[in-house]
Amino acid sequence: MRGLLRFPSQMKGEFARLHQDEDDFLRRTTYRLTSLPENGLSIFRKCKFDSLEEFYRRLGSKKATGVSECTLGSLTDKHLKYKVSGEQHEHISLRCPDCDMVDLETGICKPVTGASFADCPFFDKSDPFDLNGLFKEVEAPAFRTAPKKS
Repeated sequence: MRGLLRFPSQMKGEFARLHQDEDDFLRRTTYRLTSLPENGLSIFRKCKFDSLEEFYRRLGSKKATGVSECTLGSLTDKHLKYKVSGEQHEHISLRCPDCDMVDLETGICKPVTGASFADCPFFDKSDPFDLNGLFKEVEAPAFRTAPKKS
């Protein structure tokens, strides 16, 4: 599953993003938790959540949130790499086919054949792996009220 997160300003007006789009599959150059480039794209294993509400609690975002899904096999068919993490192995860091597989704790991943992290195709706005086509929106982004984590 991929969380679809939206700022309040993206939920109305001329530039609203009310549904999944290609920008949902781009690495961020400044990840809020570290202020460093994001290592891969975060996706989650659906089997580790009893409900979408539980998934939204795991994301813990106050932004409008939705979800899309695809199978891991459809991603590995494109030769995408990944790392599994999380207390219950629920988080997957999706990486490009040429990723050097560096962990965020030890550095920023980049393509083996690239000079820097910026050479990763996940920074390219053209969605070179057609993730927008592979992932199917299950719930559109909306403001949700889910119980807090216990």
